Amino acid sequence: MADASTVHFLQEDELHAVIVMLTRTFWSSPVVELLSPDLEQREEISRWLFGGAARSGLRDGEIWVAVGPDGALQGAAIWFLSEPVRPAAEPPVDSGPPDPPEILGPEGRANLREVTRLTAELHRQVAPDRHWYLGLLGVHPDHQGRGIAGRVLAPLLDRLDAERLPAYLETGQPRNVSYYPRFGFEVGGEVTLPSSGMVFWGMRRDPR
Repeated sequence: MADASTVHFLQEDELHAVIVMLTRTFWSSPVVELLSPDLEQREEISRWLFGGAARSGLRDGEIWVAVGPDGALQGAAIWFLSEPVRPAAEPPVDSGPPDPPEILGPEGRANLREVTRLTAELHRQVAPDRHWYLGLLGVHPDHQGRGIAGRVLAPLLDRLDAERLPAYLETGQPRNVSYYPRFGFEVGGEVTLPSSGMVFWGMRRDPR
């Protein structure tokens, strides 16, 4: 069953709705559980994490959203254009969200640094050329299984095919390894976090 939703660029007045939706969607995701095992702190940490991603996407990338007939935000895709990696380039010191909140604590900060560093290395390995990076794809739980993900991905994927550019994403969700190939993404590498044993897969989509 498909939702009668419309897809468009995120408007600034929809930013709060995107943050709320992503917080709800990824409440039990492996990364969020790693950074915030304490449920009482998870709301604040998630709002900070997804708020940073959404604000960066609004400022430096593209955010496509699906909105239902009732005006409720159903899904979002946050994209960033990544330039080629220079062979001698040094990895960034920290490309993650700025200014982690105190509530994250020393362990959460250490986990965030590890995730940021190792996924950045995986990113450079799988997609060293110019490409678009799918930073986040989220569909509200009430609307999953209705084609919303494909609809918010379609505008940029169609453009990438026309412009002959690849795309990249990483995921820590094992089920996504078999989910994303329907959109043309295939696993190009993986990395395991030494501290937790959590695995991230880097997935690349070459233009069709």
